[in-house]
Amino acid sequence: MNSIFDNITFRQIKTFIEIVHASLGKEYEVVKRNYMSQAENFDNVIDYFKGLGLIRTTESTIIESDNLKRMLDKNGSDEGVIKNYLLEKSLNSTNSFSSEVYRYLKNFRVSKENMFEYKPTTEARLRESGIRNLFVELDLVKYDKRKNNYKIMDNYLAIFARYLETKKVTQKELSYLIIKKEELGLAAELEILQYEKKRLVNHPELLEHLKHVSQSDVNAGYDIMSYEIESSNKETVQQRYIEVKAVSKLNYKFTWTRGEIDTSKALSGQYYLYLLPVISNKKFDIAGLIIIKNPYVEVFKNRKKWQMKEEQYSFWKQT
Repeated sequence: MNSIFDNITFRQIKTFIEIVHASLGKEYEVVKRNYMSQAENFDNVIDYFKGLGLIRTTESTIIESDNLKRMLDKNGSDEGVIKNYLLEKSLNSTNSFSSEVYRYLKNFRVSKENMFEYKPTTEARLRESGIRNLFVELDLVKYDKRKNNYKIMDNYLAIFARYLETKKVTQKELSYLIIKKEELGLAAELEILQYEKKRLVNHPELLEHLKHVSQSDVNAGYDIMSYEIESSNKETVQQRYIEVKAVSKLNYKFTWTRGEIDTSKALSGQYYLYLLPVISNKKFDIAGLIIIKNPYVEVFKNRKKWQMKEEQYSFWKQT
C-alpha cells in the first residue's frame, strides 16, 4: 500500500514552502513550474501539505493556511523552526494521515537505557521506509548503528511527549515522560533565573534575594521570586512573582493549574508569566521569551487573544 510519505524529502518540502510563500499570485501552474525546476514529486508534496491542512487548492491557485503564512512571515526559512513546525503538525490527530503516524510511532518503547527505541523487522523497515526517512530528516528519529535500531531524539522529546499524552502509554512510559517533563521544567526555570540575574545586574543588592521558590515549595503557585523596580520611582522596589512555562515556539501553549491561576489573581500586577520557547530538549529561545504581567487579566480573562480548554475536573462526594 502506498504511503503519503513515499518519495517526500525535507528538501522538497522546504523548496515548496519557499516557492509558495514567495509567489505573489499563488498561481498553481506557476508554482508547479518553479518547483519542478528545482525538485521532484510535486503531487506527493501537494498531498502532504493538504493532509496537514497547510494549503488548499483551486483549479488555478494554491492558498496557504493563515497558520503557515504567519509562521513563515515570522521565521522565514529557518530550518530548525520549519522542522519543529512540521513535526507539531504531523503529530496532530487532526491531520489526514494521523493513523499512519500512530502505527509507526507506537512501536517506540522505553528501553533499559531510558530512551524510546524501536527495532523493526526487515519487512517493517521496507514498509515504513517513507515515514521513517522523513522523520529522520526532521530530526525526530535517529538510527543507532551500534544497536541496529531507531530512537527518538532528545531534541524533540518534548514534542513526542505531548503527542503521547493523547495516546495509550504504559505506566513505565508515563513515569519516564513525567520525569522528562519535570527535567524540562527545571531547565526552563534555571534559564529564567539567569535571565533575571542579567535583568537586575545593575542592582546587586537585589540579586542575593532572588529565590528559586519551586525547589522548596511546589504549591507556592509560582516558581521564582524576583524584583521589579518601578520606572517612575527608582527607589521603589516590588516583588515580582514569576511562573515559568516551557512552551512550543509555534503556539506558546501551556498548562496552568488552578492553584497557579488563583495565585495570579491574588497577586495581580506582581504576578508574571514567562513563556519560554523550547528549541530542543533543554535548549531555549530566550529571544522568543514572552513576559506577561498580570496574566489573570491578560490571559485567563482575555478570550480575544488566548484560547482556553478545560482538560481536568475535580469531583468530591457531598456530605
